[in-house]
Amino acid sequence: MVLQAFSFAFSAVIVWSVAAVIEKRMAIRLGRFITQAVIVGGGLIPTIIYFLYSGGSIAGLVPTSLAIGAGILFGVAGILYYKSLETEHLTNAYAIGMVQPVIIIIFSVLALSEAVTPLVIAGGVAIFAGSFFVSTNKHNRFNWRLFPAFVANLMWAGWWVLLSLAVTYSGQLAGPITVARSAGFVVALLLLWFFYPKVKRVGTRSTQLWGILAIGMIGGIMDGLGNLLNGHLIVLRFLYVGGILWVLTPCIVAVLAHFVYKDRLTGVQIAGLVIAIAGAAVVAFA
Repeated sequence: MVLQAFSFAFSAVIVWSVAAVIEKRMAIRLGRFITQAVIVGGGLIPTIIYFLYSGGSIAGLVPTSLAIGAGILFGVAGILYYKSLETEHLTNAYAIGMVQPVIIIIFSVLALSEAVTPLVIAGGVAIFAGSFFVSTNKHNRFNWRLFPAFVANLMWAGWWVLLSLAVTYSGQLAGPITVARSAGFVVALLLLWFFYPKVKRVGTRSTQLWGILAIGMIGGIMDGLGNLLNGHLIVLRFLYVGGILWVLTPCIVAVLAHFVYKDRLTGVQIAGLVIAIAGAAVVAFA
């Protein structure tokens, strides 16, 4: 069962990492409001397909309310994260999200009563340590331009907490995650409509714009797939595995950013990658 949960969680990490690279390009070219609307909207495609295929339903006032609350957090969080991504390195913006898995792990153990073995804890510590090394830079100073990304990760943690409660109350994933993603899309569209006239317009030719939007939709679809994969961990009662393995995401993003955006990896960051990968192997076979 742990190996099955690992496969879901690791697959989510991979698709989220690739989506992060796409989101960086969109945030630079189109700004945070358009990026959020496209990413959240694109993620609705696999979510709705899953809802229809699995025969999901919207049942109960409590789970629906929780899902809407999760969606509101989701809709706002991305805009804050992309604000940091517009100016900062992808590796740094993603690495600051270490607070998110910490909250998720604590919630899954205390609120969802998920059992954690000592070996899994040891592997998690190794992943956290490795990812900490990956997130370091030569200055070792806090960059306040990353503060919106920090707040965004607190809100994403809230998304998973509320979504987990909605899934637990309803006994299914399809309904709550579809409601939550839809609510997030509505919030993203409202914020785009309200704020976009007041910010700098996109200075991109129409042919380039459609190309970027198409790539952004792919990123949104991958983000939606990641949420579905990680959402299955709630059903399996292994959400903590997703929290632990999520810490691998900054490591993978750092490698992708090195090749795509020419972000340089230091010796300490490379060592962190090795430690984190070893920790992931421990969690997988615990």
